[in-house]
Parts: sequence; C-alpha cells; structure tokens
Amino acid sequence: IVKREHGDFSVYDLRKELQNTMDKHVGVFRDEKSLTEGITTIRHLKEEFRGIQVNDTSASYNLEWINAAELRNLLDLSLVIAYSALFRKESRGAHYRVDYPFRDDRNFLVHTVAQRSGDDVVISTKPVKITNWQPGERKY
Repeated sequence: IVKREHGDFSVYDLRKELQNTMDKHVGVFRDEKSLTEGITTIRHLKEEFRGIQVNDTSASYNLEWINAAELRNLLDLSLVIAYSALFRKESRGAHYRVDYPFRDDRNFLVHTVAQRSGDDVVISTKPVKITNWQPGERKY
C-alpha cells in the first residue's frame, strides 16, 4: 500500500462499496449472473484501491493505514469467495445457488482450492477422503 495524502478514492468509501457488492451479489441467494457482476465490481474496486487516499501520516497507531491494509485483504478474500461460489454449480451447506438448488456429489464432492495467480484467482479441486461418515443430504 502506498501512502498518499492525495488520492482519488477513500478507504472508507471503497470498503462500503465492497460491503454493498458482497451483500447484493455474493450474499445468501446467489446465481451465475449475480456472481459474475460481483466479480466484475470487486475487480474494479481492486483497481480503484491502487489510487486510495490515506491522510493520516503518523507512524504509529495509524487507524486509517490499518483500515487500508484490511481493505486490501478483504478485496482479495471477496474475490476468492465469489470465484469459489461461481465454480460450485450446486447448493451445499451454507452455499446456496438459486440456479443450482440441489447438491451434486458426482461433480462437487471435492475440496475447492483457490490460489492466486498474479491478480487473478485460479480455482481447482482436491479429492475428499471419506473416512467414518458417509456424506448425505441434510434433512431436518
């Protein structure tokens, strides 16, 4: 993060926009269109982050600097969450896709692995090792 007393974007405004984006596009009820729109917006916010303004120049107890560092991490994590949700074309546990409302063990009984590749996120899978408990659909 580069300290700038003059920048085009506020740390606090970008964070609020990220919160709204995650709520609107990557929230409880997800679908491909909404997740894709969310990813586009998050990528745009990551670009804007490069031009943030940090007014507080103090070397210690600089809360604005801490908020900027947290926002940088939140942007990365939000992108991982959105890409992972877009990858899983099923509903499982707390992940619910309106366009794929059912669980799909044939294609998605796997661990989702997210890795950074430059500014991009690459999603891959890792097999699940089933030991004592066979997976099954939740029934309440």
